[in-house]
Amino acid sequence: MPRPHSPPSPPLPRRAGWRSMLFLPLSRPDRAAKAAASGADWVCLDLEDGVAAADKDAARAALPSVCDGWPKDGPRLAARINSPPLAAADLKALADLRRPPAAAVIPKAESPADLAEAARALPGAALIALVETPAGVAAAAAIAAADPPPAALGFGAADYLAATGGADSDETLLFPRSAVVNAAAMAGIPALDGAWLRLKDS
Repeated sequence: MPRPHSPPSPPLPRRAGWRSMLFLPLSRPDRAAKAAASGADWVCLDLEDGVAAADKDAARAALPSVCDGWPKDGPRLAARINSPPLAAADLKALADLRRPPAAAVIPKAESPADLAEAARALPGAALIALVETPAGVAAAAAIAAADPPPAALGFGAADYLAATGGADSDETLLFPRSAVVNAAAMAGIPALDGAWLRLKDS
């Protein structure tokens, strides 16, 4: 007998509504009101790269107040968790929220198994898988076809460049970006580009 498929992530907008995602480090919850008024399609409450190691607990503790106070007409909320072993505490904090974000962002995904812990901890939640390493790029199609499938597949350019030693250029990033786009298209889900880091270039 074939193994039954798990239910997919909750439906999220496929094309319109994925133009921009603003990352808000939860070590700075005082910036939540500005982020809510930014006009971004999404605001991602960041517990990972945007938060220093010494500030992880404080950032996690800020989740309830930011989520509870988020305006109903504001951008959709996501939350980026840490990689293991910190992921377990992040997922518990998300599971305990009265008003959880619409999606959980899973960093450095390298196989469908990397989504499994979040799927168990947040049953029915939308998951956004970030492909940020050479192994993740090689497994992009498998990650996009995970069971349950992610709601979107994202590309993390900064971590990919750090792993490969490549220069930050369109030519260097063409292959991994194309791999993510192709995998997402095969799975029928949106593809999200990496964070824009050239902050002085509007």
